[in-house]
Amino acid sequence: MPFLHLCLFTLTLLSLGACDQHAPLPLLRIGTNVWPGYEPFYLAREDGLLDTGQLRLVELASAPDVMDAMRQGQLEGAALTLDEVLLLTSEGLDLTVVLICDQSLGADVVLARPEIHSVAELAGLRIGVETSAVGALMLQAALASTQLTLSDITIVNLRQNEYLDALAAGRIDAAVTFAPYSLQLLAAGATPLFSSADIPGQIVDVLAVRTELLATRHTALRGLVNGFLVSKQRIERGDPAALDIINRRLKLPATHIKDAYLGLTMPDQDENLRLLAGPRSRLSRHASDLVKLMQTHHLLKPGSIPTLRTTASLVAENGP
Repeated sequence: MPFLHLCLFTLTLLSLGACDQHAPLPLLRIGTNVWPGYEPFYLAREDGLLDTGQLRLVELASAPDVMDAMRQGQLEGAALTLDEVLLLTSEGLDLTVVLICDQSLGADVVLARPEIHSVAELAGLRIGVETSAVGALMLQAALASTQLTLSDITIVNLRQNEYLDALAAGRIDAAVTFAPYSLQLLAAGATPLFSSADIPGQIVDVLAVRTELLATRHTALRGLVNGFLVSKQRIERGDPAALDIINRRLKLPATHIKDAYLGLTMPDQDENLRLLAGPRSRLSRHASDLVKLMQTHHLLKPGSIPTLRTTASLVAENGP
């Protein structure tokens, strides 16, 4: 190759390399479904606390939809219940929990027609259940509380937004649900029979991301965690402007927005650090107990023992 051509070829390669170095990184897609505990993410976006040039919040219709999107590589992270993260991990996804969004202590409920007053009365009836791990966990726990089994009821698989019409039409007699849908059912006269307050510590919502991204997209993920921690305080204070923003998704009567957070606690930075820190974190130890419970209720494949990865690094660098 003539010397001049060699120089031009070398300059071209250097130019292409420089362009690659400055090419924009692909968006981090973070999936959620509609749930009060995930609203701080959306409030943070509205307040300009998230770098929308690096990440995008993706709202899907249900938790099963979020899980499917994770399986198909359409999301880089997701807000899910801990049992759902364990289920994905058991399927081979390498995920790390970077934030605890909330703990349900009554926000997940089993509701029934007004004339039904106990779980025992559900024998022989039709129960609406979304095809999610947390739905199955709640139903199994409720039935076990009164020595019923799945063979004693008929499961009707429905999405959360279908329960109200299904109950009114008599297609189901009860439903496993959560806010904002539970508030709509209660307003229509449904009776509460069982809640996550009866199984404290078992339903925890977390933010989990693909583990390899912790090294390559640390800054964007740190901003996401910080945005959540800051915005959750506005919601907890009852800031009217913040409540108005989150109700764009919850779609509740204005007087009921605060009710969506009854039975729900959102850990602050210090509590997140206590639960996530260390190679054998408190959350990972809790996950081990949850795995045994899920195996007992056949929510995990026999012999599947997923190990939960956690890190407190993103929480440690943040805080309001």
